[in-house]
Parts: sequence; structure tokens; C-alpha cells
Amino acid sequence: MNNQTPLQVFINKYPFLSLRVLENLCKNEPNCSKSSIGLLANNKIDDAQKAASIRQVLADKLPQFLLSQGLTNTTIDAELSAIFTDKEYKKMISARTALNKNQQRWFGFSQDPFALSPNSREEIFLSPALHNVFDRVKEAIKYQHFVAVTGPVGSGKTTLRMMLEDEVMQNPSLRLICPETFDMSKVTASAIMREMLEELGEYRLPRSPVAQAKKLKQVIAEKSATQRISLLFDEVHRLNEFTLPTLKNFWEMLREGFSRYLGIVLLGQPQFETELIKMPEIKERLELIKMPKFEDSAIAYLDHRLKLVGGNMRELFDDEALDIIASQSATPLALGNIANSALLVAFTEEEKVIDGSILQSEAGIKAGFGRKTSQVLKMKKAG
Repeated sequence: MNNQTPLQVFINKYPFLSLRVLENLCKNEPNCSKSSIGLLANNKIDDAQKAASIRQVLADKLPQFLLSQGLTNTTIDAELSAIFTDKEYKKMISARTALNKNQQRWFGFSQDPFALSPNSREEIFLSPALHNVFDRVKEAIKYQHFVAVTGPVGSGKTTLRMMLEDEVMQNPSLRLICPETFDMSKVTASAIMREMLEELGEYRLPRSPVAQAKKLKQVIAEKSATQRISLLFDEVHRLNEFTLPTLKNFWEMLREGFSRYLGIVLLGQPQFETELIKMPEIKERLELIKMPKFEDSAIAYLDHRLKLVGGNMRELFDDEALDIIASQSATPLALGNIANSALLVAFTEEEKVIDGSILQSEAGIKAGFGRKTSQVLKMKKAG
């Protein structure tokens, strides 16, 4: 199960999906036979151009089909963003659903509950499952392991990074180097070495990559006497095909006997897992950690966010409304949009309590709730 590609996981997740259904959805398109889609799902198409062609057809055809099956825009965005790249799939929802000042006052909020950026660890919602992920990555930094954390857009990877950076700031024996760039596809081994050396206080750098590598090993060995040093890369699914083996080489090279000098933490979207399938020599050395499924903690997260702005979840939402919201919320980002959409429906109806009937009213249906939402909720409960 762990070796399944994101496309396989997606097909297996929904009863109405199969290779035959996808073939019919893409009929009359080149290369889109049942067998070809099956090979794509198993990452067994050697022809990169053919694979890209099928992926693009699926990315174009699936959104409307999924809407017809009762999935909401936010759920579709979360599912398809885990399978396709940003260039292949254009999100159905590009902007966050926000509450203006009048709407915030109507519900007694000090501000929009989902516009807050945490100012401290106490303001971060930490489910038991997310706490476990944090502990595992913290241990990887402490003991300089090679790990990757994957999760869809809005699943909490940025929050995880903030917590890790805060943890390192509180512990002078730990050091986290986070190279930043606007174009991850152009990151090179030499650029990484320069960044690390400068971060460690070395600004007069050798010209040749070989000399840089030797210098880096010398410097990092000296620093390791007092600090555990780790390298963190975000948006790792955007890295070019040469950089990942380079990072693996850094991890293996920067050691002496049984003493390791460098840990590596990678954060990225689930399509990174597909890249790993093509690189067994890296997959065997890398500990893959997946961000936890969010649905089980969605209501607790909503309660937490509302309390931060002076709201009371149980006074604002009835159980049916909470079930509807939680059933659609694959990520914290999705829940924020969905909950605010529900609040906007109530504001439009001049109501201060959101119940299931409001979300299934004409205004609720226009906002993406109602009949289709009920179908999805029944399907998930049946599953």
C-alpha cells in the first residue's frame, strides 16, 4: 500500500472511479486507453512525453467529472493537487474565502478566524497525529537522519516548518540551514555548498566544486563538535532530477567513521513520492513521513481557530453543519475556506447560528453545500 502512486491511491479511494471510468472520461484522446492509464498509475510508462500527455488529459477532464459525483471545489483541489503539478492542474479555488469586518462583528469575532498567522506555539493547533510527525522530524534533526515529509497543499507543512525552526532556536546545540530560492528547479550542488558555507560563517570560498566540498566537510566537522547541523529543503517536489541525488551524496559524504555531520529534512507535496519510485537508491535511505489525514481532527481544529478570535463553535454550528464541514475538509486550508463559506451563507440569511438546513438552502447550494454535500457525506459514512 505504501508503494502506491498518488494516482493509484486516488482511484482506490472513491467507489465511482476505475481505470475503465477514466478511459471513458478521456475517450477520443490519444494514448488514453485503459491499459495506458493503468501503466501511468503504476509509474511504468518509459515514454515521458506519452506519460505527460495522459496526465494532462486527466488533469483537464477530472474536475468536472468529480463535481458531477458530488465532490466540492475544495475537495477536488486537495485531491488533484496531490496528483498533478501546478502546471498540469489549475486549482478551481485560487483565493481564500475571507470575512470582512462587518461579517466578523456579526458573529462576535475579533478578526477572521482563518486569517491568523500563529504568533507562538500556543496558537498552533497540534493534533496527536501531527504531534507525532513533529516528534519524528525533531528526532531526525537531533540524530541527523535523512527524512522527507509529504502532504497536499494546506495540510500543515508550513506550520510544521515553523515549529521545527522554533525548536531549533530554543536549542543552541541544534542548527537548521534552510536554503531559499524562487526557482527550485535550478538548484545545483555548488549553490547548496556555497549556501551552507556562508551560513556557517565562511565567505571566502574556493572556486572549484571539489575544493568547496573539501572545505565544507572540514568546516562542518569542526562545527559538529558543538552543534547538530541539518539542511531543510521546502517545496522539494520542484527540485530538478539531479539535486535529489546530490542531497543524498551530501548526507553520505559529510561523515567520518560512525560520526555523521549532517541531517537532511525535505518537505514537499505527494507527487514527490512518485519521483522517489524512480530513484530506489534514495528511497531505500530515506525515511518517508506523510502528513496525517486531517478529517478526524477537523472539528477540533475549527473549535481551536474560533476560540482564538472569541468564537464558540458549539453556539455557532449544530452537529449536522459540523458533519457537513468536516466531511469536505481534507486539509486545514480547505476547512478555513469551507467554514467561512458556511458563515457567509448564515450572514446572507441574517442568521447567527449555522445549521444543516441553512447549508442546504438555496444560498447554501450556491455556496457549494446542499444536495451534493449530503451525497458526499453519505458516501464517506458508508465507506
